[in-house]
Amino acid sequence: MAVADGGRVPPGRLLQPKVEAEVALVLGRDLPHRECTVVDVLRAVDFALPALEIVDSRVRGWDVSLVDTVADNASCGLYVLGGVPLPLTGVDLRAVTMSMTRNGETVSEGSGADCLGSPLNAAV
Repeated sequence: MAVADGGRVPPGRLLQPKVEAEVALVLGRDLPHRECTVVDVLRAVDFALPALEIVDSRVRGWDVSLVDTVADNASCGLYVLGGVPLPLTGVDLRAVTMSMTRNGETVSEGSGADCLGSPLNAAV
């Protein structure tokens, strides 16, 4: 499922791809228990990377129900991880911004705060 940073996805590989910008948190150690806190996640994260999640669906028009999602492997497609790891010391993940362009036009933009207040909250 991994696509190299700067790699290409051949036309036709996916049926109905959609791209989402993400912050990937790479763990350096296991989380201590099932009911983790932000502090537990912070202690476990080794570094962060910019990432793209390329979702796909076999359900026509993305008219997806919960049963369809399970049957369709959660709309799982491909992913891309950026190549420059950033330690979390000195980085405010809430303030991280991303913008996506297509043919030079901005089609989406957001910040880490748009992800449940912080990507760390999403990880919890």
